[in-house]
Order: sequence, then C-alpha cells, then structure tokens
Amino acid sequence: MNDRRIRIAAVGDHLLAGAGDARAIGWWGRVLARTQAPGVELENYVLAVPHETTEDLNERWWGEASRRYSEDTENRLVVALSDADLDLEASSTARSRLNLANVLDTASQRGIPVLVVGPTPTLDEERNARLARLDVPVSRALVFGGVTRNSLVVLPLALALPERLALTPFVVVTQTLVELVGMVVLVRLVPALVRDRDPRHSGGTTPSHRKAPRP
Repeated sequence: MNDRRIRIAAVGDHLLAGAGDARAIGWWGRVLARTQAPGVELENYVLAVPHETTEDLNERWWGEASRRYSEDTENRLVVALSDADLDLEASSTARSRLNLANVLDTASQRGIPVLVVGPTPTLDEERNARLARLDVPVSRALVFGGVTRNSLVVLPLALALPERLALTPFVVVTQTLVELVGMVVLVRLVPALVRDRDPRHSGGTTPSHRKAPRP
C-alpha cells in the first residue's frame, strides 16, 4: 500500500516530451524510469509546448497544471526552460528572469515545490555561449524567488477572521518583516555565493586585455 501520492506537472518545450529521442521518452522520461520511491504513488503529467518562451510559459502553466493537481495529493512542478527567448528581438535577460520569477511566485503561494531545469545546451556553440551568460542572473533570481512569499496578499483575509484568531494578522506582518530582513541579507550574500565569472560584469580583465609589464 502506498503511503503517499505525488502528482508532478512538468512544463517546458518539446525536448521535455521526448521530441527527437529514438525511444520517444526524452530526458524526463529517463529520470522517472530510474526513480525508485517505495511507498509512493507517482503520477506524471507532461505539458510540453514546442519552442516556448518564458512569457508564454508564465501565462499558461497554472491553467494547465492546476487541472492535474488535487487537494488529496502532494503536488510538484518541474519547469524545463527552452532557449526560445534568445530568438525574441524585444526580449531581455531581465524580462526572462521576471517571467520565471512570476512562475515561482505563483507556485510558492500555492505551496507547490518547484524544480527548474535548463535551458538545454545545443550543438550551436554561439547559442550555448549566450545561454551561459544567463546562468548567473537566473540562479540569483531563483534564490530570491524561492525564499520569499507575498504574505501581505492574505492580510485582508486575516483581518476578517473571528476574534479568537486575532493573532493571525500579527503572524502575517511578522512573516513579512522576517522576509524583508532576509532579503537584505541575501542582497549581500547571494552575489558572493553565485559569482559572475564574466570579467565585463565583475570589473576584472581578461588575459588579452591585461597590460604588459614594463621592461
């Protein structure tokens, strides 16, 4: 008898669904095939869209994933990012980070743990180099998005609770204050933990730009 039921909604591009894979299961199917979870009933739902941008993903994921979730199960989310944002003329790293942060924030408010993977490298080295430059800001955004909650949105509901639950608004405000203190700490801590190795951003110089020593 299984003690736990876990439903996983996996959203992402065509690679998530196994496109181009001779076995038609993709990397996510292989992960699940090798996952051993005794006592757990694992349900997997792949919700893939070819060449999907982060903006499109942000707009659709909850509407589709929520139909697979249940109040009787532990719900999880896997986000498999594509490299489609690189092809958008009006796109920027900041906008991509914002779209991903919105996904994480929505999942966090609903108590859904998230695993973010990708974007997947390709055979195009120039494209891979552009993806590599996204690693640092995206990693930092994930840290901030994963530790914060927009708790003030429930404050009006907390204020409307009966008198016997009068402490609830204070709990909400206290949580917000703790998060603000944590954000101040993270502003200093995260750049030290997730370093930007690009010398153009760190103020360093590459070997080709170093001044030659005087004779």
